[in-house]
Formats: sequence, C-alpha cells, structure tokens
Amino acid sequence: MSGQYRRIVSLVGENPLPIYMGIVQFLQEGGEAVLVCSSETKPMAEAVAAVAQDRGSFSYTRLANPFDPRPTAAVLDGLFAEMPDALLNFTGGTKVMAAYGLRAWLSAPERTMYLDEPSKLFRFGNGVEIPLQVRELDIDTLCRLHGVKAGKASHRPQVPYEDLAALVRKHNALPWRQTPHSKETVPWETWREMLSEAGRAALDGITPQRRNEYFGEKNEWLEEFVRQAMLRLSRDGRIRNVPGSDALLHENEVASGVHFFIGGQQFESDVMAVVDTALRYLSVTTDPTEKMNKAKSFEAMHRARQIGGDMARSCVVSLAPTTSVANARRSVNHARHYLFGAEDLLRWIAGDGTRLLEFMTE
Repeated sequence: MSGQYRRIVSLVGENPLPIYMGIVQFLQEGGEAVLVCSSETKPMAEAVAAVAQDRGSFSYTRLANPFDPRPTAAVLDGLFAEMPDALLNFTGGTKVMAAYGLRAWLSAPERTMYLDEPSKLFRFGNGVEIPLQVRELDIDTLCRLHGVKAGKASHRPQVPYEDLAALVRKHNALPWRQTPHSKETVPWETWREMLSEAGRAALDGITPQRRNEYFGEKNEWLEEFVRQAMLRLSRDGRIRNVPGSDALLHENEVASGVHFFIGGQQFESDVMAVVDTALRYLSVTTDPTEKMNKAKSFEAMHRARQIGGDMARSCVVSLAPTTSVANARRSVNHARHYLFGAEDLLRWIAGDGTRLLEFMTE
C-alpha cells in the first residue's frame, strides 16, 4: 500500500497503533515522517519507526513539556512553516498538542486527520472520511509496536476436534462442583473414563507425562478446543466478516500458548487472533467459579491492551454455568470484554457462532 502524501507529521501519544496505520496508509514510498513526541512517548515513536522503516525516513521532534501551550505551539507552527504540504495526524499526543497542531494547520484542514478507531475511519478536517485499509497487521507486528517481546508458541498434541467437543459435552453434564478445573491435577483414568462414556477414545497416543499437563495441570485441551472451534466456525461460513467473503480466520491467524515478555516478566497467552487490525485476546480456564471468571477478566483486559493497544478486545472462555457467567459479566461491566460459559461452548459445537461473531468483528 502506498499513500498520496510525501510528508506526514504525527503527534505521538501512548498508543502507537494509530500513528503506524496512518503512515502505512498515507505516506508515499520513500516519504518522510516526523514524529512529534515527549520523553515519555519517545519509545512509542521509536517503535513505530522501527516497524515501518521500509516506508521511508523518520525523524523525531521532541517536546520538553507536551502540556505547555506556548512552546508546543512554537514547535508545531515551525513544522507547518517548514513543510506546509505535510499531512498532520493528530490522533495521538496530548490535547494541547492536538489543539495547537490544528491551529498551525488552520489554513489547510484538508491535510489534517484523526483515526476514529471504533468506526475505522480516518476523518479529515474538511469533512472527508477515508476507511482504514491497513490489512497487514499480525500478532508479531502488534507486539513490536507495543514493546512486547513474543517468543515461540508451545508445542501441543494434535487432538481431534470431535474428542475435545466430547469432553466439553461431558463436563457440561456434570454438576459444576464436581467439574475438574485448573487447581486440580486430574488423573488420566478420569479423562479416559469420560472419553469412553462419550464414545471417544482417540487420545491414547499422548504420553503419560504430557497427558497430565494437557488435561490436568495446564488444561491446554480447552484452549485447543477454543482455537479449533474458532477456525471450524470460520471455515463453515458461520463466522464471516462480510457475507460471501472468505473465512474470517485462517490457521496461521490464530495462536495459542505463545510466551511473551513485558518489562522483564514472562507470561503465556491462551488463544489470540488478529481480525483486520484488532487483536482478540481469549483467556481460557476450566475453573467454573464466578470468582475465577472475574479475576481472569481483569487480567485479560490488561494483557489485551498491553499487546494490542486501544483497539484490542478481550474475553474469558470457561466451563462456568450460565448464572456464574452472568454474575461475572455484571461485575466486570465492560463493553469491550466478553464472557463465554459452558452453554456458549455447546452452541459453538452445534454450529452457532453468533456471539463469537460479535466478539470477533465488533
């Protein structure tokens, strides 16, 4: 993608994603991007330049105090005088930066724009609206933009979807207080019996040590079910971005068990996907309690924003009954966060991905 502007001035705030997408969509190949930042947002500006370095040349204009009107106005007036043909992206930065940037470009409103993230529109000062067209984001790019180091995904056994679905059905038939969850190591014999009762017995190829991790200590089986269910519904045409289009998700766009390093600390994700330009972060647990669903929700919202910025969405997928999910949802009360329980998983197995579609495409 090559834009129509030879030069872009971008005001940089805490979220580097709108700055990156503005450069990718509007900067001509070999063009010049000036990133206006403070000492606090210089790392975000440097991340944008590193990820988008093949687009053109980058320079930094540093503000001593982005909340001080007079020196901020002087810097932005100077930039417009130096490059009056430049496009101003005022999505980021402080309100002071945006206000005096618009004042500097007052005679050229057609060269000022703001990314309206919910509607995925670049809104220009002259009333023109241009849809966001960046389609090359992946998890690695999001991590690099937000200063997160991504490691390799954990190697996990290839378990047939039908076996995993059988376990979900079996769990849902148990009284929830008897349901094994992440704080217990469930003996393989328990799982073997459950599979046998469900008519499935295709898991004997997993080594005993790996069985304990997969079904007991880490409960990776439910993460794998969620990953496969997302792909299965997508391929079946029940989750599509546009009617009649290709599947919303493909195999290489859904990751599970990826290790991340943030501020020197390591954590492992459950399931993630990138839809268009937005991260979808799914925290998965077999624990059916309302308390765990709430705790996982707050962690998922935090991690999603760390990796994917303000456009990220999060959810918790668990084996919780409807009442626990409803209570946790009321407690969390966040429009960008979803909770899915055992009843939702049964709907996925039956081919109904309506609420999952809402989460993926909102």
